[in-house]
Amino acid sequence: MLGQFGYLYVYFVYASWLPGYLVLQRKMSIMSSGFVAMLPFLVGVAATISGGYISDWMVRRGARVTVARKVLSCGGLCAATIFTLLGAYTASMWPAITYLTLAIAGFSLATGSIQTMMVDIAPPNYVASLVSLQNFLGNMGGACAPLVTGILLATTKSFTVPLLVTALVSLVAAGCYAFIVGSLDEELTEKPQATATA
Repeated sequence: MLGQFGYLYVYFVYASWLPGYLVLQRKMSIMSSGFVAMLPFLVGVAATISGGYISDWMVRRGARVTVARKVLSCGGLCAATIFTLLGAYTASMWPAITYLTLAIAGFSLATGSIQTMMVDIAPPNYVASLVSLQNFLGNMGGACAPLVTGILLATTKSFTVPLLVTALVSLVAAGCYAFIVGSLDEELTEKPQATATA
């Protein structure tokens, strides 16, 4: 749940503020920013599909489920951290947009593994409940992201601090998946119900 909070925080910073970043920070026209802001998410779609495929391919090739899921989830979020930091401190427009596109690709690469973890560990009759809990707290992070980013932007008059906070949240989310999430290789099973005997 904590990892999902961070993951969706990062996603919603980009989903809600990337066009504003292009207009306010990089002085693009609104028309140009709409087209340019679309491109990173097209890359993100490809990265999402690729991440899910790579994770499943690793499992089919004999990797432990824990390794396959954590490599993609932690690796993708760490990549998002690095490229967000690079984007925050890059003065030129197109290199900065390239770094932020790679940041979106990074957290998108993690998407399939993050969303699959509950299916990997939970008995089928608990998956929907656990996914609901995970997404509930995750969407709390997503709801906070546009507000926190806007407050930081209004305070600092720059996207540098909001992007630094986004990078930090991404790193913490990666840490949650690396160190809080345990083994995904053993399925949780219900304890057998005691049967009444006459």
